[in-house]
Amino acid sequence: MRMLKVKPLTDELTDSFDENLRRDPLTDVFYILDLYDPQERKRSEFYVALRDGKIEGKLLVYHGLRIASVWIRGSEEASFRLLEGVKIPNQAIFLVDRELSRLIRRKVSITAEYPTEVMVLRGGEQRVLIKHDVGELREEHAIDYLRLFREFQPSVGAMREEEIQEFRRGLERRKVYGIFVDGSLVSTTLLSRYPALEDIRWIGFTFTRRRYRGRGFAASLVSRAVSDAFQNPRVRHVGLIVRSTSVPAKHVYGKVGFKKHRELAWLSLNTDMAP
Repeated sequence: MRMLKVKPLTDELTDSFDENLRRDPLTDVFYILDLYDPQERKRSEFYVALRDGKIEGKLLVYHGLRIASVWIRGSEEASFRLLEGVKIPNQAIFLVDRELSRLIRRKVSITAEYPTEVMVLRGGEQRVLIKHDVGELREEHAIDYLRLFREFQPSVGAMREEEIQEFRRGLERRKVYGIFVDGSLVSTTLLSRYPALEDIRWIGFTFTRRRYRGRGFAASLVSRAVSDAFQNPRVRHVGLIVRSTSVPAKHVYGKVGFKKHRELAWLSLNTDMAP
């Protein structure tokens, strides 16, 4: 049997890489997003482990956030070779199939691990639980949105103009829903659409300020996002990633109709960032 070879993704490998990703697009959604979105492609590094021209493993390093994200999928042998052949940032978050967790720990000094899962809602199985006034955020809400996001992922220092502009651009590209109380944004969720995946939408950053939790805001927001997603007859699934031990979040998603699709592990390398 020939040895596995680790290579950066090239144009001539893109078709077979795409075919590999389409086998489970709900788990590989971020590979597909970063591959086909020109802006995200510039922030991404793709590598494959090949044997006789067949892809047995893949690795993505995404540099678009404050901390690098590393996705690895494939056999244990392929994942081992990828880890040996690719330079991993000193600070990173790994998202891998649960069974690869032990392998990653042998190769990298992981500081924390969180069981995580992909949850999926199939069209026709949704339950609408909108009990609050849910609005869609606009560009003028960028500072409110950034302020709430900084509570979700704690950040120090004053807001920078480039941060504000980044969030303003994000509100142009994605649907972000929010609930305001006394003029203050207290709860949000976002709905992403990926041009390369017309049948899938993705839920992210569902967060409510601590003092406002337990009022059903998240259920209203997610229900509104899901309802909007399935207005498009081409959309068949809505997906999200959630920490497995986050019982309140999983309860909300379950009430709306989401079910577990795949188990993952979130591994933190020199960062306290958690799902």
